[in-house]
Amino acid sequence: MKAGQGQIDSAADAAGVATALKNGKATVDAVQAQSQNSSDAIVKTAKDAANSAIDAAPTKAKATIDALNPLSDKADREAQVDKDAAAAKQKIAQDTTTEQVTTDQHSGLNAINNDVAAAQVKSAQEDAVARLRAYADNAEAAIAKLPDLPATDLADAKAKIEAEVDAGNKAITATQTVDDAKSALTAAEKAIDAVSTTAQGQSNQVVSGAKQDAKNAIEDAAAKPKATIENLSPLSAAEKQAKEDQVY
Repeated sequence: MKAGQGQIDSAADAAGVATALKNGKATVDAVQAQSQNSSDAIVKTAKDAANSAIDAAPTKAKATIDALNPLSDKADREAQVDKDAAAAKQKIAQDTTTEQVTTDQHSGLNAINNDVAAAQVKSAQEDAVARLRAYADNAEAAIAKLPDLPATDLADAKAKIEAEVDAGNKAITATQTVDDAKSALTAAEKAIDAVSTTAQGQSNQVVSGAKQDAKNAIEDAAAKPKATIENLSPLSAAEKQAKEDQVY
């Protein structure tokens, strides 16, 4: 700019001033163009690096999701990873500063990471639901084998277990982390254990009652012959006692 001003000051006439002005503007324009080109190059380099990072992320993410079992919507979740990667690259392509590129790169990678985390939670939920069903089935089968458990108590126990399964499934599907899904499963299993313990107690009570009834019946059966022996004559006291001992 100083050079242009100097040329203007040195001009001898209006034509010289016009020429000096034109030359000065051309110089300023050239510097501006060079600066813009330099800035564009820096932004392009940032975009290339960001796109490379976004391109690499889906492969690892989809491999992680693919390895999850069980996972009923695996294909949809892998497709979502590709959608998020494409959306990030589209935003990066429109950026005009390195700051924007960095922000959109981080947002895109976070979206992909969230896709993986969500898939892991979903897999943990499905696994917990399956485990809970198996746990309940085993508990119901064990209760059905309890000796002398009344049919009404058996039906009540099964109904309570199914209610705990329903409550457990709701708790599991509402979780937001893998650890929470596991904790919800554990809580549901403990609730089922409580039902099983109650049923076992009911069975034990029936068996115990039956044993006591049998003992009482034997006592009653023995009382009559003892009385008969006591009235027998002529038997000595020792003979009577020996006979009674045989009864008992």
